[in-house]
Amino acid sequence: MLLPFCHCYCFLFFLLSINALVILPALALNCEGRADGTLGAVKSGKCYNKFGKCAYGKMFTFECPDELFYNEETEKCDYKAEIVACGGKPSVPRFDCSEVENGLYTVEHCFSSVFYSCNAGQATQMRCSAGLLFDQTKKLCEFPDRCKKIPLYSTDPPPLPSSTASIG
Repeated sequence: MLLPFCHCYCFLFFLLSINALVILPALALNCEGRADGTLGAVKSGKCYNKFGKCAYGKMFTFECPDELFYNEETEKCDYKAEIVACGGKPSVPRFDCSEVENGLYTVEHCFSSVFYSCNAGQATQMRCSAGLLFDQTKKLCEFPDRCKKIPLYSTDPPPLPSSTASIG
């Protein structure tokens, strides 16, 4: 009596195992011989919300937060509109920090929310909050209607008037 139950149970387990193998993604990131911390897409060239990170020669899979997808170009989770593989526009060209001082820079002054933090010749891509653009002059994220405008207040004191009058 126990044997038919075992056959059914074992067969069901076998079917579930095969189904699990079929739906597992083909991994694009092979971590053998790669440095710890290496990032990569789980499905290369696809619009996918998962990515892999190498540690100890093995790949660990992570999932982007809701409504975000893995961008292979920037190695970060991003909105579909910013990812070519998801039908979005090409990303802003990376900034070359090799010949500039440490600081904040942008490729598209007051036209993009993307900017770069340069430190020791290395660029880190950053993004302003939704609805803001990066103002290269002020070195901060600004509302579009205020971008490119001279600030009302300055940290520099106003110049002293020159005195040409004589007391006499």
